[in-house]
Amino acid sequence: MVHYSAAAEKSALGCCLMSKEACSRVCGSLISGDFYEEAHQAIFSAILSLYNEGTAVDLVTVSDRMEAAGSLDIAGGIEYLTDIARFLPSDAHANEYIAIIQDHSRRRKLSELSQSIAAALDAGEPTESVLSALTQTAVTVTPRKERSIIAMDEAASELVDYIQSPDVPGLMTGFKGLDNRMGGLRPGELILLAGRPAMGKTAMAISIALNMALNNHNILFAECEMPSRDLTARFVSALSTVPLVSIRNKQLGSEADRFMNAAIRLTELPVKLIDSSGWTVSQLRAAAMKEAAADSVEALIIDYLQLLTTERKSGTTNDMVADQTKRLKMLARELNIPIILLSQLNRSVESREDKRPRLSDLRDSGAIEQDADAVIFLYRGNVYDEQIPADKAEAIVSKLRNGPIGTDYLRWRPATASYHNP
Repeated sequence: MVHYSAAAEKSALGCCLMSKEACSRVCGSLISGDFYEEAHQAIFSAILSLYNEGTAVDLVTVSDRMEAAGSLDIAGGIEYLTDIARFLPSDAHANEYIAIIQDHSRRRKLSELSQSIAAALDAGEPTESVLSALTQTAVTVTPRKERSIIAMDEAASELVDYIQSPDVPGLMTGFKGLDNRMGGLRPGELILLAGRPAMGKTAMAISIALNMALNNHNILFAECEMPSRDLTARFVSALSTVPLVSIRNKQLGSEADRFMNAAIRLTELPVKLIDSSGWTVSQLRAAAMKEAAADSVEALIIDYLQLLTTERKSGTTNDMVADQTKRLKMLARELNIPIILLSQLNRSVESREDKRPRLSDLRDSGAIEQDADAVIFLYRGNVYDEQIPADKAEAIVSKLRNGPIGTDYLRWRPATASYHNP
């Protein structure tokens, strides 16, 4: 059974041709893919393009746009457009036509989804891959939120309530300079933490995760590069101040008690690790959604962008990275949590006298900068000049959507590979 209503589709298109106000409602609620009949898809594509340009929508403009696109004859010509305009029962019922079309569109997508799942299972696809595809596709079936208009008095009232609320604006990183500048990490934000190799990106991520967890915030840490044992060793080293090399070499000596106390303390902290080596963003999303459904997740840390497997099969590296960062930004908003995304920088830094990173050094894509709400670069001058103190470090905030950019200073502890307040 095919789910669609030819009458509702023709009526919605008729609304667009005959009423400016109804056209606005239809174009603000539907996409071409919501229509089942190919002719109706072509007609609505022309209507939508005219509407988005601010051009009048009527029989003349729509037929002219379709003729230029070569789709007029396919859709039945001017005669069919005229028939649609005459068919309209009432433009006052535009919302009802929209609801019918949306419902049938979702039913078709659900039917296609069930068939694709059955085919994938019959073909022996891994269960995790099928579940990942299911959760990703389910988003497209969920009803789209209607655009809303908020009166300024209501918006101002909400702002006053927000200012007077005792709650802190966002999750604090535990680094005073960054927290004062950023007001914490806000729900729905994508925060990029970038740097050249050896700058301590993972170390900074671990330090932030520990600081948040020690304040009873639930953290999900997706590690793409190192085994969970190595990552856990770094957590324990930062928490205990036992040198990382002592833990790795199992030579604890007099520090064994501190190690054990920190290991026990770590088991009590609300941090969960995801071994996400070779994962796609969809697989990571599925795991995060599953965890959020079972337990609270207040922040997601991903180490790191360039190790995520791309799902896009064509296009440039820039296109592929842009697709990933867009998906991660959407995930931050979907889960309503901040996502801290670690990223490498390209080698152009090494060719300059001043090795401090710039936004142009972001590796692979300018879309990373575009999608991120904040970009924080880590810089330790001692990596390039041994005369600079080894514990001196900088967090260079080069983009902050809702605040001032600038540099905040940190202290680097080499033995434990961890960052601290100066």
